[in-house]
Amino acid sequence: MLGAGHPNKQPGHPEYEAKVNVCPTRQELTMTDLRRILIVDDGEEDREYAKRLLSRAAEFRWQFSDASDGERGLALALFGGPFDCILVDYRLRDMDGMKFLQLLAQQFGEPGVAVVVLAGAGDEALAARAIKLGAQDYLPKKDLDAALLNRAVEYAIIRFQLTLVNRQSAKSLEEVHRELEAFTYSVSHDLRAPLRHISGFSHILINDFGTGMAVEARELLQRIVNAVAHMGLLVEGLLGLARLDQHSLTLSYPDLNAIVDRVISVLQSECNGRMVEWRIARLPALECDPLLMDQVFRAC
Repeated sequence: MLGAGHPNKQPGHPEYEAKVNVCPTRQELTMTDLRRILIVDDGEEDREYAKRLLSRAAEFRWQFSDASDGERGLALALFGGPFDCILVDYRLRDMDGMKFLQLLAQQFGEPGVAVVVLAGAGDEALAARAIKLGAQDYLPKKDLDAALLNRAVEYAIIRFQLTLVNRQSAKSLEEVHRELEAFTYSVSHDLRAPLRHISGFSHILINDFGTGMAVEARELLQRIVNAVAHMGLLVEGLLGLARLDQHSLTLSYPDLNAIVDRVISVLQSECNGRMVEWRIARLPALECDPLLMDQVFRAC
């Protein structure tokens, strides 16, 4: 039972409030000055020391929860959160920090929550492994001070939030790619077939009945043929553009003039009946992807 006369055990005192685990309301979770921290360390003095260091950042309101071993820490992370950041000691009585990170990832998925690993001494190999397993930072306890710990926690939270944003962006990009694939399928099957029919029947009219047509009628029919050819090029260009994201870069030093010549030969049918003069200087040698450069010149 809390002693009524003890000044540090009264509601309103910072140390009292730090020991009370209160699940935040939705409104509190949206407040940027609230920091909910879970400290997992088998040393009570170390846990209290970390709380004191973090509490010196007066611009934030702190809510601390703590656990004396990894199993309790994992249970709190799952059922006592959400937390903005977890501080976990590398050497716990029931598991090490790496095992804690692995089990945490299994509970939440990757990424789950911002984590800073604290260790007795600096170890670059352990630090790299911790980061690979999902931690945002790794700090030796011997170097801890208020500024360092607060900065590490704040940066860990920011990096974690950026990870979430990047994941959401990647998910949105995947959805766009799926829509683009559906569009590509629609273009290839729903547009190219009618264009082939229009082109085929137009050529039949020209070849079989062209001599009996009025000059104006033949000109109009030729315009249809040219328009269909142009539309076909546009469709092929759309399909090529849709396939660009699926094409891995193959860098070389291709003959750019040869690529331009191929593009011109494709475009010649569109230029029939028009005065077009091609002026192409000797292009320089560049390291590039020939397929992508073909698309660039087609779009010019």
